[in-house]
Amino acid sequence: RPTLLAALDPLLTIRLRILDEIQLLDEQLPAWAEDDEICRRLMTIPGVGHLTARTFMAVIDDPGRFHSSQEVGAYLGLVPRRWQSGQVDQAGRITRCGDGLLRHLLYECANVVLSILKQPCDLKAWAERLEARIGARKARVALARKLAVLMHRLWATGEAYDRQRQPQAAAAGPGAGGGCLQASENRTTPHRGERRLRIILADSTKLPRRLSAADRGPW
Repeated sequence: RPTLLAALDPLLTIRLRILDEIQLLDEQLPAWAEDDEICRRLMTIPGVGHLTARTFMAVIDDPGRFHSSQEVGAYLGLVPRRWQSGQVDQAGRITRCGDGLLRHLLYECANVVLSILKQPCDLKAWAERLEARIGARKARVALARKLAVLMHRLWATGEAYDRQRQPQAAAAGPGAGGGCLQASENRTTPHRGERRLRIILADSTKLPRRLSAADRGPW
């Protein structure tokens, strides 16, 4: 109908103009990333490109907001939910809080490191050992969280990722692999409930089991 066409034609023109502007911004984004010193530093990490670097900078905004780089993983929803009650401490699915686009990009970066990257890399070696133990999807989520922590660390310290670092053997100790960060799959810290039980047992050995008649006194 001519009336309907006259009403929709301006809307279609605006939509095409918006699509053209989006395409123009996509073409300019790599050049902007190359001109930014922080982006260049973040892109030294294997699997991280200009889109992930710019999105990370836009979401985090100021690295000083976080007291520790480990907090970034929780801020982006890449840590498991916890159910704790008494001696029960169970881990569930990731929280998925925070920016969903950045979380998706970090997961894709982890997928690139594990599936496409051919060069020797300590991050890939760490993730492959984790994948053999807990499965592919969980290993990718763990690697995405590690990438977020590493990106914040490099941004805060002003350092660049060392691509020449060679992967170490799996039996090299708890700090093997993982670039600037220590591997987390070899932690030997006892469970929270286990630590509490050890404290109770240690304290109970210091108490007398039963007082003798002489020790009880006249009462």
